[in-house]
Amino acid sequence: MPPPFIKFHGLGNDYIVIESEHLAEIEDLGDFASRICNRHYGAGADGIAIIGKAESEVADFNVRIFNPDGSEAGLSGNGTRCAVSYLHYKKLWSANELKLSTRSGIKKYRLRQQLAPGHLAFRKRKGRTLGASGPAKIQFTRPAKLRMFGLAVIGLARFIVGMRRAFVRRIGVLRGATVSVRITMRSALTRRIERWRGRMVNVRITARLALRSL
Repeated sequence: MPPPFIKFHGLGNDYIVIESEHLAEIEDLGDFASRICNRHYGAGADGIAIIGKAESEVADFNVRIFNPDGSEAGLSGNGTRCAVSYLHYKKLWSANELKLSTRSGIKKYRLRQQLAPGHLAFRKRKGRTLGASGPAKIQFTRPAKLRMFGLAVIGLARFIVGMRRAFVRRIGVLRGATVSVRITMRSALTRRIERWRGRMVNVRITARLALRSL
């Protein structure tokens, strides 16, 4: 019998949420995820979220996220939102705060608003990940910083391209001015030479006429 599930979506990413007890007989969860996420032959989804009771007291529930290719993800923001929505929808969670255990650590959620039946808004707080030597902080890069860095790189590239174009235009102007100077000098020199030639011809004719008169 196929396991029961509910499909949720978080900001457009749809996830199939299943309770772990319904998958006890499934040996290969990765293969199961790739088959059920297939949009032609399965239910179709961007991934599955498997919900179960947490194994320790530091969390209320545990979630495992699998991608459509069968690989297990460390964390999915929209996938965990779908998992938390499932817990609230099934009335498995009614406290003010939910501690969700993931491969990337403990994540805390608070229900902000129920927009409509089945439409929920949550607030997620960044938690800690458990390392080999105990708790360790996760460093996140804010999207705003990434955008500012990207804008700075784009601005620098545009500045370099603009300077290059200005330099090319300046070189073109200098070359054009040089060519104009050369043409002007050649024309002036040619006119001067023609004048000297005319004067020499006049001198020669005058000398010949003077010799003949003698």
